[in-house]
Amino acid sequence: MPVLTYLPVLPELFGHCQQVGEDTLVGRHVVIATGACHADLGIAGEELLTTSTQFLDLDALPRRIVFGGGGYIAFEFAHIAARAGAKVQVLHRGSRPLEKFDPDLVAMLVQASRELGIEEHVNRAVTAIERQGDHLLVHAHAGAQEHTVEADLVVHAAGRTPEIDKLDLEAAGVAWEKEGVSVNEYLQSVSNPAVYAAGDAVASGGFPLTPVAGMQGDIVARNLLEGNRHTPNYSGIPSVVSGPALHDAPRGHRKLVFLAAGGPPAYGVQDTRRGGDRPHSGGAPVGSARRGGH
Repeated sequence: MPVLTYLPVLPELFGHCQQVGEDTLVGRHVVIATGACHADLGIAGEELLTTSTQFLDLDALPRRIVFGGGGYIAFEFAHIAARAGAKVQVLHRGSRPLEKFDPDLVAMLVQASRELGIEEHVNRAVTAIERQGDHLLVHAHAGAQEHTVEADLVVHAAGRTPEIDKLDLEAAGVAWEKEGVSVNEYLQSVSNPAVYAAGDAVASGGFPLTPVAGMQGDIVARNLLEGNRHTPNYSGIPSVVSGPALHDAPRGHRKLVFLAAGGPPAYGVQDTRRGGDRPHSGGAPVGSARRGGH
């Protein structure tokens, strides 16, 4: 796949000239929408990690699986693996998983996960991974104590970062930060007016959700065509985690969805036999797909 990089050309062309493979493209504006990649953990043996995308491409499920991280990807995939018969552990460096979601509902999910056989450990940061024979050893710290877990597969579920570090943005005078390209309210670069950004590549405060990226892309397109007139509105956008049924219902017929929106969190129980939703605790469930996966 061709890689886009900036060329250190004359100052008046900064932000207008890009190299894609062996081709040089010239335009009045550039939109950076390169998405995100798995966060670099900076630990020994990081190359032995399996990404969430690779997990979905597995031909067969290993017997023992460890998820490094305690976000929605860890729990959703852990339930897939456990229900398929794997022995699953989730190692999370924080004090509780799913930190941005309602604590009471998270506690219910954690309890249901344990009843399914998933081992969930908090305050346990993965520090190294090594191969030993036909299996992997996962080293983790919990305070001053070191723990070692044997696994057949270790899944990276510790977050994603904007995939912009190889674009040589400094050469084009494009300011960026940990969350992405620094932009104004119109999703325009604060340091190079010829550049706009959207999706996981932009630092604008929006949730990393597919509908948010689509909205940002639409706003950037309209601002390019009509001038800077449109701004994103992130209020009332939910983030959903699907998990086990927490009500009395036949297994496999209901699922719980959590919503962490701009207002009070809510949840709903969906009965998959009827395809309907029953809202609870503050609102009707609304699903929003995630990008990439964590």
